[in-house]
Parts: sequence; structure tokens; C-alpha cells
Amino acid sequence: MVEFMFGVLARWRSGRAVHTRGTAVDATLTIDPGSATGRALAGSRSRPAVVRASKSIGLPGRIPDLLGMALRISAGDDRLFDVLLASTGRRGIAHMALLPSGNWWGRPYSTVLPYVVDGRRLVLGLEADAGIVPAGADLGDVATAVRNGPVAFTVSEMPVLGERCAIGRLVLESVREDGPSITFDPILNALPRLHLVRPLSALREWAYTGSRTGRNAEPASLCRRPDDAADA
Repeated sequence: MVEFMFGVLARWRSGRAVHTRGTAVDATLTIDPGSATGRALAGSRSRPAVVRASKSIGLPGRIPDLLGMALRISAGDDRLFDVLLASTGRRGIAHMALLPSGNWWGRPYSTVLPYVVDGRRLVLGLEADAGIVPAGADLGDVATAVRNGPVAFTVSEMPVLGERCAIGRLVLESVREDGPSITFDPILNALPRLHLVRPLSALREWAYTGSRTGRNAEPASLCRRPDDAADA
């Protein structure tokens, strides 16, 4: 039923069921190798990434919306790791509550659902540095800020009922102007030591499958690497 509903929504919107329009940028992710996430990723401390900023409902202009940040990195051995984050509350259990925002840099982002990270259950998060301009919820504000940037986020991991612990930095460096699309999927592009908890991940798997089917997404878009040709 979930897969069917998301497929219908994707066909009606002629695109993704949610987060239909987005701005993609090239970025660099740096993770503390001693953190749980760093141990699960292994390999290089710093790696190229692609980030797609999008509005969940797709409300126009600077109207507040549930804002999203999708992240893809190469994780070695030809593996990809995708993680999707959304605007949430700031403290305690609020980092698992979806909240609309009128400013791309005003609220923290989190995965909302916990991940199994090197054997621990943790929520992954992002929080932008203060003072980024322009401030607003229009997709154009993301592009303008990155062109004036770079734009930096603190990367964090946190227990479900705990506090954020900074483990690295994500720096947005350049806007991707054109090129083949990328389809993010945190279920297919997961790692043995870094994946969403089950059985909650099944709901997302059905939703993503329905959305891809409904918009006839190209299968190759699921496995494009961050250093492939640019994505608009």
C-alpha cells in the first residue's frame, strides 16, 4: 500500500513523490575516524560528497517547509552511502521531530529514524554554522549562499535520547549546474556497519520503490558516484 501510494503521488507530480525540486552541490565530508560513524565508514578521513537540498512539500519561494538535505559519499570497495536528513527540533527527543523551517540554515537536520552505527543506535545530524547569508527557504538561497561560500555544517551523532556529539564537518563548495540526475536511497545504498534500524527501514524502502517506479527513474541514477558528471 505504501509503495502504491508513493507511486501514484510521483506520477501525479511528474517527479519525486516528495522533495520534487532540489539544488545539488559538490561538497567535502570530513569525519573523525575515532567516532562510531568514522569507524563504520573506515578508509579516508575526508571524502568527496554530493548534497541535494530540497523542500519536502515543494511550497514556492521562501514559504517555510520541511527542508531536506540528502547526502551521498563513496565508502570504498565501490560502495555508496546515502543518508537523508530533514529539519527538526534542536534538543533532546526533538531531534526526532520533523519541523518546518523558513531558513535553510536556521534549524538542525537529522535522520529522524535511528541508524545502527557500528553496533550502536544513533541519530545522525547536521547543523549549519551561524551567519550564513542569504537566509531563507527558497532553493535559490542555497545556490547563492554556496556561490558566496563555502557553506559549512557540523556533523553529529547522538543517542535517541541523548545530546549531539560533533564528529566532523560537511562543507558545501560548488553548485552543480547540469548533468545526469542522482537518485538517493538510504536503504539500497547502506553499509553493513551503518544502516537504518529495522523494521522501520521497510517503510522507507516501500516509499522509495514506489516513488522511483512512479517517475520512471533511471536505475543508473542510484549508483552514480559523487565525482561523476554534475547533477542539477
